[in-house]
Amino acid sequence: MIKSISIEQKFYDRCCSHSSPCPGIVLGGLNKDEECIFFLLTATGQECAESAEAKNIDTIDADKFRDQCEKISRMLPAGIHISGLYFSGTTDLKSQSENHIKKLLKILRDCDKHNPFGPPRLDSEKVYLQVEPKTKKITAKAIGFSQTKDFFRPVDVKVKSIIDRWRAIKTYITLSIETHLPSERQLDTIMEQLKKAADPYLHAINSETRLLVNNTLRGPEEPLFSVKGKDSNKPGSQAKGRTQKRHTLPREKFAHVRQETCPSTLWEPLDFTLFGPDFPCWHRTSSCSSIDSGASSEAFSADSGCPQVPSEAKKNLLINGRIPGIAFLPVNGTLVEHALQAFRDDLTHSILMRLELLSEELNVTSGEMEVPQIQLPQRVLIRIPACPAIPMSDYKFVSETPDDVVRRVSMFCRPLGSPVSRDFPYGDHLEGTNPPTKGHSSLDSGAELSSDAEITPEDTEPLFNTSCLDTNLERSCEGCPPEDELSDVEIIQDIHEMAKSVSNSKNVIFLTTGAVVTLLLGILLAIYFDLSPL
Repeated sequence: MIKSISIEQKFYDRCCSHSSPCPGIVLGGLNKDEECIFFLLTATGQECAESAEAKNIDTIDADKFRDQCEKISRMLPAGIHISGLYFSGTTDLKSQSENHIKKLLKILRDCDKHNPFGPPRLDSEKVYLQVEPKTKKITAKAIGFSQTKDFFRPVDVKVKSIIDRWRAIKTYITLSIETHLPSERQLDTIMEQLKKAADPYLHAINSETRLLVNNTLRGPEEPLFSVKGKDSNKPGSQAKGRTQKRHTLPREKFAHVRQETCPSTLWEPLDFTLFGPDFPCWHRTSSCSSIDSGASSEAFSADSGCPQVPSEAKKNLLINGRIPGIAFLPVNGTLVEHALQAFRDDLTHSILMRLELLSEELNVTSGEMEVPQIQLPQRVLIRIPACPAIPMSDYKFVSETPDDVVRRVSMFCRPLGSPVSRDFPYGDHLEGTNPPTKGHSSLDSGAELSSDAEITPEDTEPLFNTSCLDTNLERSCEGCPPEDELSDVEIIQDIHEMAKSVSNSKNVIFLTTGAVVTLLLGILLAIYFDLSPL
């Protein structure tokens, strides 16, 4: 039950800077009974015929709004959800259509991600915020969706900085699924077959896994963020580890690589590893070199020897990849069990989403597919400039470019008051999926434009473009370059080299000892014969 709401100062100021009405979506996270609102998005489901002055909650089309919310929910890490609606304007809630607001809030509740293999979904609440720009007064109401909570109730609102009290965490698992492609290439049939193959794996993730923090098993009720970072846990007096001993190059040589591909300041410096006694197809999840090319699926002939594939199947399907799990959790009150459940939820949703996108791809290619290998959609990390601390993400096919991802995300994810790029405009500025024609009469000259003319220059922020994407999320570990991590093969090779070196050393010792003994015997014999009488 939500008892209080906290909103970031920056977006409260942006709401107060709007002279024209502006409805939209609220993104936040729940910390015990406090709803923390991180940033606000403008609603793209409004009727384009409405003028800016006439825009309100009633102008939001429910179907377009649902589509926007589903896409946004797919981008959010575990721990973050769509909290509700906001309206920046002087209109009172009583003059709005409460039934329409309840309908939109119910859509938000239905769009929340749910783990079908996890605990049952609890009855969550949604909030409605209203900011009056003239008086700068903010009011909030919360509503539940059960029969006893289906009404608006007032909630206290505080304006303060809250983003620094949350942390982004990340782990990896290795996915390996083997199944067959059904002869009937219908979307539902393919998805059903893929889910059937993935069920044992997902059940194992959600029931048999445990969490190592900095390679230490900790109790489920221990505080998560009371542990120091993995770098600070190593005393200076201790001897260097095996990996550091065998690498003669200084770590500073790789500092620029870590800074460019994965900024460590945006992630909590803790090492998280999922493990379990019956975890299927277990690999070293903490190894950067276990799988270095993301995720892929390979179709091959049915005579591959897989015992689980029916003989009538025409093609088998092998899906494997390195899947990241991402979460954004509060520092205070987060336990180890909360982090484990957050990783389970995010990994389950990520795997199911990839299978769904793969089903659509296989449905399109149908039986004419001749490509021996199909790349699974790659998870791309997205840092929205308005709130870069939250690790959002989307999925990209191999045929897509980073510009395609930016263009697609820009259509439905526009923070309130953010500048709009001419190349990648937001929301209602786009028709379909194609970018607008350059030189269009509706666009003035200039490199960028903003629909929020009331935003002051000091509130400006970088444009959302390809520099905000990280396509290496599935290809390298956070904070450690690939050159600084040893794979299983390398370890085995090193063991063989050490054994060979020891064997060669033994041979040299034996030969040297034999030569010395022979020389000594010769000297003794010579002395003996010289001293003996003839």
